[in-house]
Order: sequence, then structure tokens, then C-alpha cells
Amino acid sequence: MSSLVFGLLGLLEDPSAACRNLTSSLGIERTAVSPLDLRYINSRNSYWNQKLNAYAPACVVYPEDAQDVSLALKVIKATGSRFAIKAAGHNTNDLFSSVDDGVLIDLTHMTGKYYDEHTTLATYEPGSSWGDLYDFYLQYGRTVVGGRIYDVGTGLALGGGMSYLSPQYGMACDSFRELEVVLPNGDIVTASSTQNPDLFFGLRGGGGNSYGVVTKYTVQSRPIGTLYAGNLLYILDHHEKILNATRDFILYNQDPKAAILMNFNVLTTPDLDLGLDQACLMFLVYDGEDPGDAFANFTAIPYLLNTLGPKTYPQPCRQRVPHRRAPGRR
Repeated sequence: MSSLVFGLLGLLEDPSAACRNLTSSLGIERTAVSPLDLRYINSRNSYWNQKLNAYAPACVVYPEDAQDVSLALKVIKATGSRFAIKAAGHNTNDLFSSVDDGVLIDLTHMTGKYYDEHTTLATYEPGSSWGDLYDFYLQYGRTVVGGRIYDVGTGLALGGGMSYLSPQYGMACDSFRELEVVLPNGDIVTASSTQNPDLFFGLRGGGGNSYGVVTKYTVQSRPIGTLYAGNLLYILDHHEKILNATRDFILYNQDPKAAILMNFNVLTTPDLDLGLDQACLMFLVYDGEDPGDAFANFTAIPYLLNTLGPKTYPQPCRQRVPHRRAPGRR
């Protein structure tokens, strides 16, 4: 359980004091109190785990910089209100990025991003998705190590962060060089290998909101060019061959530029009797134009769809894993 998100949980039955103070301090352009406010509706209903949409915050705050986050945390601490921090909302756990009858701090207005051509360091704020960042840094022939799905948020890196580039460069958190952090008491500090190194160590895999709110990431960017990437779609009749090919790739692949992601899925076509109600979708990405035989075991298995070919780095990350929603979901 996150100490920052839940440390004050339940101390105040009525969070209205916090919401009034935040509205007064930050203004109505950075707060949403009414459940009919379109900003409030979007913040409440944009979780990857749709069950979290059931939680109704008393108000939503939209900070634009670290100072806004600091002020919000100080007000929350003074009033004893429960609260949660949300970036893209992909954390699946109850009350990790959602709150019921408390203050939701929504970071999606913090989308600044920069590139230093001299140091090759990239700096970005937490409100962007990985896809936004990949698109932005591509103009420099660079990228950052982050999530494998386009619309996942940057908080992924605080928990480690597996990337298609991880075989070459490690987890996303391994690229951290400096973090701007707002502590639970509202202090704004820098965490790096030389400043607050214990905090820096904890943030490199300790999970989002465990020690503070990261409001700026400075990371080592990586060179990126044309990829050989795409998907292979199989029916599950070949599941043993797929599993064996995946096992062999994990055990024997020696090329760090090659990466895979395997998903067994329940698709949305079970009533068409096409044999597609259960299938396997392989995501294959090679950081270069010639993968050699890195994916030969996978292409040798009979497939229904093959989209492998030259791609820019954002393209394979835009692919979504097909799934069947629960009955009644739209």
C-alpha cells in the first residue's frame, strides 16, 4: 500500500475543506468540483481498469508545475483529506491512482518535454503518455526507454518499466539521471546519484507515489532509427509451438536488439465461427532494419496475420492488445 497515497486515508470524513482551499488557492481553472464538469468526468472515467471508474473524488486538481503539486499536498495535509495521484491511470489496483470522497491530483496538464542535443539528455513531465514522448523525441533521432503500449503513462518507469529496448538498455528506471520530486510535506527536492541518493534509489523501481510525486524526469535518451517490427496473429491450435518458440527465444537469443511480447487473448469475434475467439498475438520488435533469423521460429509457425516490416519506433507501440470487455461494457 502506497505510503504517500494512503498515509492520511480516512482521517477526515468531509474533504470539502480541502476542495474549498484548493479552489481558492489554485483557481477554478485548475480545480474541478462538480461531477458534471467535463474535466472531472474525464478524470474519473479514464482508468484502464474500468472498475476504478466507480470511485468518485470530492474534487480533482490539475497542477501545472511542481509548485502547484506542493501547494496541493500542503493543503491536503493541513485538512487531513484522503487523496490519490493519477497520471495516465494504468495502475490496476484499487485506490492507488483513484480515490473515493477525497482529492484526486491529476497530472495530465503537466506535459512539458525537452531535449538537450549537447548532453543527449531528455527531460519530460509526468502528464504525457509514452507515445507522446516517442513521437516528440523521434524528430531528434532519439527515444526514451519506456512502456511498450502507446497510451501507458510515465509512472510505469517508477515501478521499473519494461521496454522493447530493455534488452539493450535495461529497465526504464535505469535511464533516470535526475528527478524533481515533491515530498509528502510539500518540499520540492532533486533526487539523483549525488543529491538525495537514497530517495533516488527508492524511486528507481519503488513504485509510483511511494516516496513523493515525481514532477520532472531527466533521463538518458537513446538513438533510434528504422525498426523491423510488427505482429503475428495465430489461432491457439498452435499454442505449443508458440510456447516453445517463446521459450527458445528467452533461452537462446543473443541479439539484444530483438524483443518480443506474447499475448494470449480472447478476441471479440467468437460468434463468427472463424476460429479466432482465442488467439495469440506476438509483438516482435527489432532495433534495426535486418533482424536476421531472430524471429525465424515465430514466422515458421502458421499464422493468420503478419504485419512485420519497416517501422518507426512509435508504430509498434501503437498496437493494442485485443480483448473482450466484460458483459455490458462499451
